[in-house]
Amino acid sequence: MGTPQRILNNTLIKCFQKIPYQLSSGIRTGIELKGHRIMPGDSMARVEARVRAMVARAGVRVGRLEGGFEPSPVSRVDSWGFAALARSVREVFPDAVVAPYLTVGATDARHLTPVADDVVRFSPLRATSQDLERIHGIDERVATAAHADAIRFYRRLILNSAGEAREAGSR
Repeated sequence: MGTPQRILNNTLIKCFQKIPYQLSSGIRTGIELKGHRIMPGDSMARVEARVRAMVARAGVRVGRLEGGFEPSPVSRVDSWGFAALARSVREVFPDAVVAPYLTVGATDARHLTPVADDVVRFSPLRATSQDLERIHGIDERVATAAHADAIRFYRRLILNSAGEAREAGSR
């Protein structure tokens, strides 16, 4: 199966949002769902232009089908929301390092970005090497202790968010 680090890396690399393309060459037309990670600051249009440029000399035509999402905006780390999250992490997971991280894959956060100043994507679940082997696989589950920690985290986040919001409103 591989080392825990390799398993985690494979999970991060293989979980991505898809941009559907229709590829045509000669008399045959095929549909291929080709996945692309779109980095913050890039766009689906620029990715499509790069794909077209790469396959143009081979006589392959690319037509994008409906679907896909633009990358989410980068959230600020100087916001009261990030401060509440960082405080909650430190209270429940005192040995954790709080740092920004690029979340891979599409999340429901894309539905909140139009109505929120910042959207922080975070999952308060500790994972063992055995847990990593099950991510998006057979017998995927969350350990009872990890679930209890997540509940404690969300409780702290709600309380800290209410306090941070009150303080931010008085500034």
